[in-house]
Amino acid sequence: MTQLVPFQMALRALDTMVGWSDSWMPVERLRMDERRRSWHRCGSGRALVSLVQGCDELYSDEILLGLPERERGRMPCGATVLWARVEGPDQLERARKFRPLPTMAVQEGSSTRRWLLWAVDRWMPYFEVEERNRKIAYRLGATQKYGLPERFWLPAPGSCLRVGRSRPVPIIVRRLESQVFSPDLVTKRLREPPERDAWRTAAR
Repeated sequence: MTQLVPFQMALRALDTMVGWSDSWMPVERLRMDERRRSWHRCGSGRALVSLVQGCDELYSDEILLGLPERERGRMPCGATVLWARVEGPDQLERARKFRPLPTMAVQEGSSTRRWLLWAVDRWMPYFEVEERNRKIAYRLGATQKYGLPERFWLPAPGSCLRVGRSRPVPIIVRRLESQVFSPDLVTKRLREPPERDAWRTAAR
């Protein structure tokens, strides 16, 4: 059985992976029908660990981490990671065969649902991120709308999904490596998905 990555290590790595260019990470905190937003200033993995751990232990919040923004309250205009969200045995099997393997793989409970993240060596603007994520999702048979930067809401490692559930679903990290890739190494060989305009309309 694969040894799980300690959530503290995963959060510190995540702070570095997504936050070395843009500074303000939105943190969504959900409780039943209540939704609150706070902000993490990237550059301190220890602070992110404390924020997630405190919100989980003190308030039992469901905690989602967004892509960092240059100014608080604005949409993300780019990213330093590529990603895909897979679900189901077929998508998971495709993900296991995909190369390069992701830098980080975050799992929802014991399910097949995974967030796969590839750390890259440069900041990419919004439409480049969208384009490359669409190619990854198409290759994996995954839902492409999650590749939009504003749709990146990663369940925080060390927390649980709780809203609308009869029992908490823990968020665990199955893989964490140190590799940082060029964007082309991840996506250059991948085919362009068909019907781009139809996908963009359906994602809204």
